[in-house]
Amino acid sequence: MTREEFIKARENKRKKNVKLFLRLILIAFFLFAGIRFLIQQPLLADYDKKISELEAQIENEEKSKTYYKELKALYETDDYQKQLARERLGLVEENEKVFIDISGQN
Repeated sequence: MTREEFIKARENKRKKNVKLFLRLILIAFFLFAGIRFLIQQPLLADYDKKISELEAQIENEEKSKTYYKELKALYETDDYQKQLARERLGLVEENEKVFIDISGQN
């Protein structure tokens, strides 16, 4: 074997070793990524479940918010305030006749 053939064989061997090393690194990377993906699947499922629960909670809070806005709007009307004053405080308007039941029956 001549020196040139020896150098060429050594370079070919080195190239094969580099290719093998790169393939091993690539395989190791994909294995790592695959394992990492499989490990994170339960975590992602838990997060999806939490997100859906929080979305349901937000929806319920929005319904409550709408209900209380409507209730507030009702409480702010003059008719409701007059009715409340009549029922709780016994107030009457001007020129209104008041009848009192003295029989004691409700």
